[in-house]
Amino acid sequence: MSPCPQAAGQGGQLHVYARHYKNTGVNIIINFGCSGDGCTLDFTPDSTQLDGTGNLYLSYTVPAAAANSQVNITGFIQPQGGPQVPIVAAPVQ
Repeated sequence: MSPCPQAAGQGGQLHVYARHYKNTGVNIIINFGCSGDGCTLDFTPDSTQLDGTGNLYLSYTVPAAAANSQVNITGFIQPQGGPQVPIVAAPVQ
């Protein structure tokens, strides 16, 4: 995830690289440690796919409600037919 730490109300990006799952849909859930609109992002394999080299660059806006959180960003990444990989990042600033 970049930037690190994530900043409330600002843009963020998640880079996924899975060379064995080229052109494969990916399920991604990101929770920014808050509750309310936009605090959990859910990307489905229908809308999120690794490219022909196994890369995915996912851009999003960090929710303002997560400002100065004391809770880590959490979630997971799972290519279709592949393993589930956890996401754990520093709390939103």
